[in-house]
Amino acid sequence: MLPDPTRADAAITLIGEWTSTDPTAELDRLAAEPLPEGCLAAACYRGVDGVSLLHYSQWSTSAAARAHAATAPIPLAEYRRYRSQVDATGPAGCVVIAAIDSPIPDARWQRDFVDGMFEAGEQAEAEGVVIPGLLAAHFHLSADGTGVRNYAEWTDVAAHQAFTGTGHSPAWKRYLPHHARTL
Repeated sequence: MLPDPTRADAAITLIGEWTSTDPTAELDRLAAEPLPEGCLAAACYRGVDGVSLLHYSQWSTSAAARAHAATAPIPLAEYRRYRSQVDATGPAGCVVIAAIDSPIPDARWQRDFVDGMFEAGEQAEAEGVVIPGLLAAHFHLSADGTGVRNYAEWTDVAAHQAFTGTGHSPAWKRYLPHHARTL
């Protein structure tokens, strides 16, 4: 079962993306590790490109998350979920992480950006626009004020490709669930 990004007891989310020359071995190693103290849920995803990996974990306290991030073998950044839009239920066959970054820390910019995305979505919905295959979008704000991550759940890769086209964008990456653990 994948983490629930709307989980109310998750104070902090750690997100990390990296590449590996042997992603299967790395994912298997991570799956074998026990959840650290204070970790409520953790999932690792394999990029559809075959070399990208994604770590997404939820933590009960900032202190526990920071302690883990300080010793993790991969770079992990601290985020807080700001807003979510859940359009449908069902298992996510594909998770897409969209990264929006600013060179200047600005918490107001982060919130304004996400709020603008929601306003645009509400307008599109009022006009009858439907996005087949999109299950949910969960926007996270970085603790340092420089980034926004949209953890978007899709039914499958094909649904996301139909929405965006089959091309690639540096702003987002597609991941397939590999393993997840929750408390």
